[in-house]
Amino acid sequence: MVAYHFPPCSEVSGTLRTLSMAEGLAEADYEPIILTTKPLAYPKLFSTSSQLSEPFEIHRTFSLDAARHMALFGRYPEFLAQPDRWVSWWLSAVPHGLSLIRRRKPKVIWSTYPIATSHLIASTLHRLTGIPWIADFRDPMVLPAYPTPGATLATRQRLEQSTVTRAHTCVFVTQRSLDMCAERYMGVEHAHFELIPNGYDEQAFSSLFNDKQIPSELNEGIQKPLTLVHSGLLYSCGRNPQAFLEAIANLLKQGKLTRDALHIILRASGSEGHYESMVARYELHDIVEIAPMLERQDALVEQHRADGVLLFQGAEFNAQVPAKLYEYFRNGKPILALVDGAGETADIVLRENAGLVVDMNNVLAIETGLLEFIDKLKRRVITPVDGDALQKYSRRVGAQKLVSIIDKLVGSR
Repeated sequence: MVAYHFPPCSEVSGTLRTLSMAEGLAEADYEPIILTTKPLAYPKLFSTSSQLSEPFEIHRTFSLDAARHMALFGRYPEFLAQPDRWVSWWLSAVPHGLSLIRRRKPKVIWSTYPIATSHLIASTLHRLTGIPWIADFRDPMVLPAYPTPGATLATRQRLEQSTVTRAHTCVFVTQRSLDMCAERYMGVEHAHFELIPNGYDEQAFSSLFNDKQIPSELNEGIQKPLTLVHSGLLYSCGRNPQAFLEAIANLLKQGKLTRDALHIILRASGSEGHYESMVARYELHDIVEIAPMLERQDALVEQHRADGVLLFQGAEFNAQVPAKLYEYFRNGKPILALVDGAGETADIVLRENAGLVVDMNNVLAIETGLLEFIDKLKRRVITPVDGDALQKYSRRVGAQKLVSIIDKLVGSR
């Protein structure tokens, strides 16, 4: 299993996707062997090792981040970042991977994006050994939402095409991403495409409740002020909270909202200084809190203690669904989804009746939607996703799907 993101990396949800897949394979009596990078490459780490619940065989090889380790005055040669800034990992991972293959004789190679070098490593190992390869794309490498410079774009396009034509199976996290790639390579002989959505990790939530980290009295009744939490990165393009902040400021000026009625927490948004200035511009410092990253378990507790949760996902990401949505589902929190109505995220929220969908860029629509959301919170008319509807979003189900794909590749065991 070739994966850049793996504990103790705390950057993205992809860390948890790889971990849950490995756990699912172990439960099915496969032996996952993890080929990842040394922690030096990670800008952010978990402060504890609690994320590793299984005694996997883990091999870490050397790599550098060109932007952090090879830059001079903030700049670095473009060739050091093809197909991404971690291409140095290929130099150490391929020889180590070949040594592992000789000694352990694995039946399948699995690699996962969004670090393109993972697929580059797996492609090399596959070509040199002929071992079946599953490429966990999650999303296509080339997306309109992620404009890339010319050389990097060309490299990504070549790597994406070689991956879909050489891999035995390509896996995507949304149907629209799968369809986008299928359309792109229509008429070209390519790998079999499969869908394994992101999801929530039941173990993380079970430990919270079992350890009684969430006192029941905190969830009785509606708090004043109402607390709404967004947990995760925001971007100037596709996840911009500006229209949302402007709508709150307008409601205050119109007297439709009072300053003691609402507490907004924008947790681990990245570029905190930029969003602090945005909050100051709209004079919302007493309502909106720009908060630093928390340990994952603490972030889940914060979400559960909130009255509702926020989701930002603009039209640029219509083919994608943020992984945090599934954690919101598991936490049972009503969702104010500031999204594009034509996107896959809006479809899921509406299908599960899990909250309110509002156009992320329409200030007037947000004003109306926020007041409606507050009213529905007070009347408790938004019910949690539960039962069979919730279970299908468990990462365990996704891991079982991966097991079935591997079973087909390797035949009878």
